[in-house]
Amino acid sequence: QATELVSLGTRLTATESKTSDLEKKNADLQTRLSSSESELLISKSRIDQLERGNADLQTRLSSSESELLISKSRIDQLERQNADLQTRLSSSESELRISKSRIDQLERQNAETPKVAFYTALTNAGTVGPHNTDITLKYSKVFTNIGNSYNPATG
Repeated sequence: QATELVSLGTRLTATESKTSDLEKKNADLQTRLSSSESELLISKSRIDQLERGNADLQTRLSSSESELLISKSRIDQLERQNADLQTRLSSSESELRISKSRIDQLERQNAETPKVAFYTALTNAGTVGPHNTDITLKYSKVFTNIGNSYNPATG
């Protein structure tokens, strides 16, 4: 029985030692578990915060995409309007060149044509008419005769 007691004592000591080791391991594991749970709570809070931030960013992105579509539509409209204005401008410039050419041509024609203008008056030297036939009136007072086209002798 003594051997059995010694054996039981040895086993008891070994068991107590093992129990102490297991208790230390359990305490370490409990500490690690508490730390992990704390980190998990922090991570969940951060995930919630990031998800809210992502939702806000998604809303802003959707709004920006809508604004972009509106801007693209406006740009397309303005490009069509600019193309129309460019066509009209080209047409107007063409008409302007034609008009300038015509003006130049008319100015050359006018430069070659003598200028004629006169200002005359009748005198009190008698009656003029009525006549039954066409006659040429002869103005005796000539105030202006540009181009010398009026002849007071012939009318």
